[in-house]
Amino acid sequence: MSDHAILRFEKGHMQIDKLRVTCRKDGTVFDAEIVTHAPIDVWIASIRAVRCSTCGAAADDLVMGGSYNDAPPATAPVADRASWWKARGYVGFSSETIWRIMLDTKPLTNANVPQDPADFRRCRAIARADSRMEGTAR
Repeated sequence: MSDHAILRFEKGHMQIDKLRVTCRKDGTVFDAEIVTHAPIDVWIASIRAVRCSTCGAAADDLVMGGSYNDAPPATAPVADRASWWKARGYVGFSSETIWRIMLDTKPLTNANVPQDPADFRRCRAIARADSRMEGTAR
């Protein structure tokens, strides 16, 4: 399963990426889809088009970031925290490799090191779920 849907435009590709958003009006945290790798006017229009999934608040009442409030506690088993991350997180090949290692399952055959900042961010997020990696994922 891919993080991205690809759209075509005349000089290349645009992507639709998920962006974690929090509504200032009602506190809802949701994943919005925005266009990236696109001309700036398309990117800005895609951000302005985002609405709160609960109350319909416009982009002016939304902030980037936020976290779901159903995460297992730090004292929960690594497998529980890793599985929650897999269900909620942004998963790429590198971060899924870490997830599989955390759960002592077979690594992906096409595993690799992080290839870009977003890939590194996903790896850092899953590493934070494992207390055995404490201090290595800051």
